[in-house]
Formats: sequence, structure tokens, C-alpha cells
Amino acid sequence: MPSATHEVIGKIAAQETTRMLELLGIQIQGNVHRPDKSDFKNFKPAERFADQLVTVGDPINLSVIFEVQLEVAKAKPATWVGYVASAFHLYKVPCLLVVLTNKRRVERWASLPIEAAYGQPLTLRVLGPSNFPKSFDAELVRQMPGLGVICALIHGPAPDAEEHYFDTLEAVAAAQRRDTLDEETASLYIDLVVQKASEMWRKLMEEKVTTGPYLSDLMNRLHAQASQKGRQEGLEKGIEQGIEQGIEQGIEKGIEKGIEKGLEQGIEKGREEGRERGLKDAIRQVFSGRGLEWTTEYEAQLESCHDADLLGLWLGRSSTAVASTEVFQPTD
Repeated sequence: MPSATHEVIGKIAAQETTRMLELLGIQIQGNVHRPDKSDFKNFKPAERFADQLVTVGDPINLSVIFEVQLEVAKAKPATWVGYVASAFHLYKVPCLLVVLTNKRRVERWASLPIEAAYGQPLTLRVLGPSNFPKSFDAELVRQMPGLGVICALIHGPAPDAEEHYFDTLEAVAAAQRRDTLDEETASLYIDLVVQKASEMWRKLMEEKVTTGPYLSDLMNRLHAQASQKGRQEGLEKGIEQGIEQGIEQGIEKGIEKGIEKGLEQGIEKGREEGRERGLKDAIRQVFSGRGLEWTTEYEAQLESCHDADLLGLWLGRSSTAVASTEVFQPTD
């Protein structure tokens, strides 16, 4: 069964067909339509099912198949040839098959010519890490949040992607508030992006938790960005709604109760208090969002800890732990 990443990449690609083809240098004429099902049941002798199928124009002048391929599969090219033949059989117009992947080795493999017809190999179009943008303009992401999501899924936890992650989370939450994105889809998008962000933060904290105040700097940048754009409240409320009182609530409390209180009592002291409170609240929200058990013992242990480095380590563990006991286990 396809993974959530597989399903979401294909779905977003179909929704943003015009943008996907523009990335390949292809301009299309006419409206894009999505059939009820991505299948070719009328093609004989066998049923064939593609990840996503769209048609272009009224009347149809092009069919586009989006195939998500996350691993090399030697038998798949023969299936792709069948998809193209099926689409041509149904619509009697040219068919474009686009492969989307998040791995460079798959990208190279899928780009190889398929010797399906003697002397006339079939070459597919491929979108992957080497030619898919690492980020889109923030305003475009606000209009089309799926573009931000697909960037995160194709490129993964890039070290310089944190601003893009937060732009995407904000855009998804805003789309849900506007009712242009249903709650189930918004929650799935946020969950996938947070997973990628958690991988990035975990790696960074493993490197920096004992050598530098990375998380404090991150919180300060978030605060400055939100204040400058006048959207702090929207960001906080959007993420809170999107992941059910999720990670942003922890960041909000850390900023408001820590940094803002610290500004009154002294910037240096405020930063330390804000970092500690933000870490604690973020840990609670990650536990809640991931469905990990939270007990009074864990609450007492968390509240009694005033070591920001240790709190950062616990937060990193909480983003990947299978059980709660893994988070608070003693360090060597």
C-alpha cells in the first residue's frame, strides 16, 4: 500500500499540474480536469491504475499521468509504458508521464530511455531533488500551500529549510481557516511537514545541544519574523488549529512568557527563561501531537529540569521516540 508521502506527492502534483509542467519547461493550453479515478478500466486485456491522471483542454488535447516512485523497481518501466498506451487508447491524444521522486538514484534511473518500441525509445519526464525547487516564494506558498508541502517531501530535512517549513505550516493552517483545505488533508500535510522538520531539528540538536544555543536563536528568529510581518497571532493560532493544540502553542508560550517577560526584566535573563519555557511547552505539545503517554511523573521531571541542553535533547528524542520511556531515559 502506498505510503502517505507517496499519496500526498501524487495528489499535490495533480492539483498543481500547470506548475509542475512549468518546472519541466512545458506550457499547456486549456483547463485541467481530474477524472473521478486514476484508472483505465476500459483498457483491455488488463486493468491498469496510475497514481494520478489529469486531462488538459476542452476538448482534451493532452493527458498527463503523475507517477510517484520512491525506490528503484526494475519492472516498473513496463508498467509505465502500459499507462501511456492506455491513456492514448482512451483519449486519442498525446500522453505525458511525469515521475516524481525524493531520491537522486531513482531520478537517474527513471530518466533512462525505455526500449519499448524498436528504434524509438520512450523517455519520461522526471521531477526530483536535482530539478525541483527547494522552496517557493512565501506569497506563492500562501496561495498554494501544497507547493510548500511537496518541497518538504522531495528535499527532506534540509539544514536551511526552517523558514520554508514555517511558511508552509502557516499557509496550510490559513487555507484550512479559509475552508479551501479540509481538516483531514490539512492535518496530514502538517503532520508530514512536522516530521521532516523534526528530523532536521533532531539532527541539529544532536550536533549543537552541548556546543551552542541553536534553539534559542531559532526562537528569536521566529519572533522577529512574526513581528516584522505582523502575523504572529495568525501563525500561532493556525498551527494550534492544524495540529490540535500542537507545537506552535509551545513556541507561542515560550516567546510570550519567556522572551517578552525577559525583555521587561532584562534581555539576557528573558532569553534564558524563554528558551526553557519554550522547550518545555514544545515537549508537551509534541507528546500530545504524536499520541505519546504523558504522566504526572513526566510532568514533575520536566518542571524540575532547568538545564536547557537536556531539555533540547528530550525535545529531539520526543520527535522520533516510539515510547515515552525513550525520551526521559538517562544520558550517558
